Amino acid sequence: MSIVILRLAAALYAGAAAGYIVHFARPRHRRAATVGFWLLAAAFAVHAVAIGVGCSEFGGRSRPALRPQPPSASAVTLSRMMAHPDDVGR
Repeated sequence: MSIVILRLAAALYAGAAAGYIVHFARPRHRRAATVGFWLLAAAFAVHAVAIGVGCSEFGGRSRPALRPQPPSASAVTLSRMMAHPDDVGR
């Protein structure tokens, strides 16, 4: 679902870019800049919605971890270095 929403956002971004390109190519077409602005604002809003939907689809806050995470190896190494400081650097 979030991919579909992102495609809609991409289409809105493309429309906004086209509106600004038309305005810069022909500055007398001021309405093209206005349309580009509103398409860009809509694209930002749709993109934010896609991020929210993607978070809920792919493991946002509502899902627990898939498996318990072991302590990191760096923490074990650090505790060994503190327990035996003479072995560090040899």
